[in-house]
Amino acid sequence: MRTYAVLIPLMAALLMQDVRMADVRGSVFDMEGKPIANAQVILKNPANGKTYQFSTNNNGEFRGIGLAFGEYEIEITNPEGRRIFSGKRKLLGGNQQNLNVIQIDLSLIPPKASLTPFKGMEAEATAQRLKDGDMSPEQARELRQVNGMIARFNRLTPEVQEALRKENWRQAADLLKQIIAVAPYEWEPYQNLGSVQMHLGQFQAAADSFEKSIQFVMKDSGAHVEGGKNKVVAEMLMAQGEAYSALDNPDAVVYSYRRATAVEPKFSLAHFRLCIAEYNNGGTDNAIKACNKAIAIDPAPEFFQGLAGIYSNLGRYQDSIETYEKGIQVAEGAVVPANTRIKPTARMQLNVPRIGQMLLSEGNVYFQLRDFERAAALFESATHVHTYPALAYFNLCATLFDMDRMKDAVDACGTAITLDPRMAVPYYVRGTALYAEGVRHHAKRTPEGTVQALEKYLELAPEGLYADDAKTMLQEISRLN
Repeated sequence: MRTYAVLIPLMAALLMQDVRMADVRGSVFDMEGKPIANAQVILKNPANGKTYQFSTNNNGEFRGIGLAFGEYEIEITNPEGRRIFSGKRKLLGGNQQNLNVIQIDLSLIPPKASLTPFKGMEAEATAQRLKDGDMSPEQARELRQVNGMIARFNRLTPEVQEALRKENWRQAADLLKQIIAVAPYEWEPYQNLGSVQMHLGQFQAAADSFEKSIQFVMKDSGAHVEGGKNKVVAEMLMAQGEAYSALDNPDAVVYSYRRATAVEPKFSLAHFRLCIAEYNNGGTDNAIKACNKAIAIDPAPEFFQGLAGIYSNLGRYQDSIETYEKGIQVAEGAVVPANTRIKPTARMQLNVPRIGQMLLSEGNVYFQLRDFERAAALFESATHVHTYPALAYFNLCATLFDMDRMKDAVDACGTAITLDPRMAVPYYVRGTALYAEGVRHHAKRTPEGTVQALEKYLELAPEGLYADDAKTMLQEISRLN
């Protein structure tokens, strides 16, 4: 019996030795080789279902004791909760305890992302040189440098996005230049910098930034661009054209828009911008071709409006009238769809003021042709939809005056004055029409309101085009009365 009493404790001691626990320790460093404090190190043992979690200190170090031997699944997250490492490790005991060290140095892990933004043409060779495996001290230093650039790029990107959101253009420009210094072959920072420089009025710098972005995006065979590379390049070329327009360089404007249409031939807006640029640069035939190309791709009301305006300026009045009519028809169809089940959208409603503009412009063409009846009808229609109805009423007033419909002219000018009391010319036309009515009817006294209208015109436009005529009429009225 005593023998058993001695053996039982001995067996218990042996069993205790079999369940000894392992210690684990390690450190975590970021892509720049700096320690990560408050990183979460999670070890899960699939065999017994137990999970252990440790936090790193300010030196990026952690230590745990009392873990059962076995293979563990490891996951490490940064303080923001983003996973930065996952893998497996077997924890050992006895003389092999020194192997229970988890050393995670992200700066020495070859990146999976493309190195093209950072190394350009050398990216592939650099990636090949820095593959997993034994590294020389020189390769380790280069890998740390590459990972440091990636980390800096990732750290600066949300700061840029925040500056852009707040429209802090100067800060955004500074941050984008820092990103470009780190990733000089990435196309998007140049594009964003160009847009920011436009806001800052740095137009030549903006044009140069757009050009660099275009060069890099076309060279980057791995770039995934929403909408396709050609569309993005064409949009940047149009932005570049706007920069050159601000610099009053019409040749460069035309060149940028031509490139845009060559890159993306079915981009209707690019053809329309080219149309306007060609016209402003004296290339009227090329302008008309470009506008017609835009209309053929997308018969948008604004394209008809632009082309009709060019025809009008060139004195091609019949072509202008026909083009305005087509534009108005398209715009009205967009506002009131043929399919009545389609609810007009906000974009459709934008065509309402455009209809008013085209009615007014077409009316001006008929006025030039001295077809006052049609001009008056168009001006009257424009009063209902134009965003500045005072102008439409004044044009109607002037047309009625030239038609010798003085009473109607007085009423139309009166409405224009009511809508915008600061517009000077309606007072002159109204006063003149009243004066003419008085003369026509051989009135002994000048009609009421004549003097007030002429004096108000002189008050608002003392050096106006009709100032001398207004003064002469007032003198004549004074002499007669």
